[in-house]
Amino acid sequence: MKKSEALARLRRLRELISEFGQPNEPARHELLRLTRELKAAGSDNQYFAEKIASIERLAAVGFSACRHTSVAGGASQVRVFALSDLGTATSVAQESTFFPD
Repeated sequence: MKKSEALARLRRLRELISEFGQPNEPARHELLRLTRELKAAGSDNQYFAEKIASIERLAAVGFSACRHTSVAGGASQVRVFALSDLGTATSVAQESTFFPD
């Protein structure tokens, strides 16, 4: 996967994360597909893969009908956690050599 393709997928993840707070199976499935693709392509960088895996786990909470209510701050806080991991993953991808230009 080229760096531009990875960055496009990361941008799409940002859009999907913004929908946390209610069940949305199509969005959850798309997010999981994107995270699988990114983890496979970025498997040479463990830190990047861990951040993407974290987003994947947070999606299970963010797209749940009620699981996000068990988190202090609710869906908004789950979104903050996911966006923080996404920001880190994006920075790593931009500065990395494991995605060719």
